[in-house]
Amino acid sequence: MDESNINYQARLPLQWQLIDTPPDNDTLSHTRENNLEILKQALLLDEFSLTGMDEHVGDHRDTARIEKKLDLLLSLLGSMVQNQQDIQQYRVQLTSDSVQWEAAAAQELQQGQLVSLQLYLHPYSVSALSLYGEVSDVEQGLCRLNLCHVDSAVQELMQKFIFLNHRRQVAASRKNNKPS
Repeated sequence: MDESNINYQARLPLQWQLIDTPPDNDTLSHTRENNLEILKQALLLDEFSLTGMDEHVGDHRDTARIEKKLDLLLSLLGSMVQNQQDIQQYRVQLTSDSVQWEAAAAQELQQGQLVSLQLYLHPYSVSALSLYGEVSDVEQGLCRLNLCHVDSAVQELMQKFIFLNHRRQVAASRKNNKPS
């Protein structure tokens, strides 16, 4: 599979700040655990329906899915009470090793700077994916950040999330371009 063209494009809430030094190991460990949980939640919210299962397995699996979604809703509700904020949305393109976004304020960033990025995978998410990276390009209100310090488990879940959403976007595009 050629992953070079696989990306997720959406208008998403995003915040960034410049950092002077890379995060320490404790920060990276904490960030890793939070990111894993956030990606699992995002994948659960974006879960595609399963088809072709036999009835007995389906009943048990449906109950487990409902329980997971209820747990997720309770977790999100608790987080929302603690973290309600109004965060600006940007046009974002996410790959497994970079984030690109359109913003006039991105012009303040310069190539080579270290950035801490908070990316909400859904406009209604209450928890952000925390990413670190180096600015690789800033041009005409477009900023590209090459990700660094991304753990392999986090990267694997990011790839899954990106692939599923990319596939969904391609299918929607084909459906919209289909002659009537």
